[in-house]
Amino acid sequence: MTFPPRPGTRVDDTLMAQFIPITVTKSATEARSSTTTVAPDSELAVTLTPGTWDVTVKANYNVTAAGPQGIRTSWSLGAGLALGGFRMCQGPEAASTNRDSTLSKWANTTAPAMVQYGAGTNFAYFEEWAEVVATSSATLAFQWAQIISSANACQVGQGSYIRAIRIA
Repeated sequence: MTFPPRPGTRVDDTLMAQFIPITVTKSATEARSSTTTVAPDSELAVTLTPGTWDVTVKANYNVTAAGPQGIRTSWSLGAGLALGGFRMCQGPEAASTNRDSTLSKWANTTAPAMVQYGAGTNFAYFEEWAEVVATSSATLAFQWAQIISSANACQVGQGSYIRAIRIA
């Protein structure tokens, strides 16, 4: 089906359902410690059907001790998914040590590449987004870990979300 539907196309619930945004919101804060290896978040994943999607991850996060810590992120694209360009990223620069820092990151990268955001002991925020082309149904998972392995946990907060909107 083309988007938007061509004139004369019968608009029914099946057609409309194809264009309803999919949003998965984190129901509880998740903590990880003593690891720098990214792994899928326990909740932030979405299955995409064939088409072109605008995907956004917005997350709040923190570390439980001050110092040069933060979060590293990547996206796992299942077979049949590819970026239609770059993954755009914005948030605190990795060297940032508190939520009031003026150091910020504005970057674009590939899906599996690691992006690092800094943080202090207060919650900070980042946003990542990309156009994703699905040739078959597959899952896109948001992945994360600590920048520096530490017993002091890094947390992705309740209310963080991943949203996919079909655009073609």
